[in-house]
Amino acid sequence: MFLAGSNVGEKSPEEILYQDYKKFVIGKNTLCIGQVSFMSAEALENVKRILIPYLKKEIMNHQCDMTFFMLTDIINETTELLCFGKGSETLIKEAYQVLVTEHCCTLKGVVSRKKQLLPKLMYTLQA
Repeated sequence: MFLAGSNVGEKSPEEILYQDYKKFVIGKNTLCIGQVSFMSAEALENVKRILIPYLKKEIMNHQCDMTFFMLTDIINETTELLCFGKGSETLIKEAYQVLVTEHCCTLKGVVSRKKQLLPKLMYTLQA
């Protein structure tokens, strides 16, 4: 099941982004969060390399204040989080106390958008 979910093969950056992409409204903020799971670091890095230029170029068309994309390594229970939009990097720094470099950070132990990422972002925005 995980292998099938991580099969992005010949998909375009747009297809990868919207494969599992959800919009959340938290107060006055609209957050969009996508996620793809991987079983190899190599596959994760390949998708990351494809998505970053796409998101830099297309972020304004997504009608979200902040866009996050989780590249989740299910074997090592780690997520490479891509952050775009005004305030997205600051929000992640405050929520997770991590360094965000070039729209990206590593969240160790974070694998679930619903149970781990979203609740922490909601709490930080509301605090």
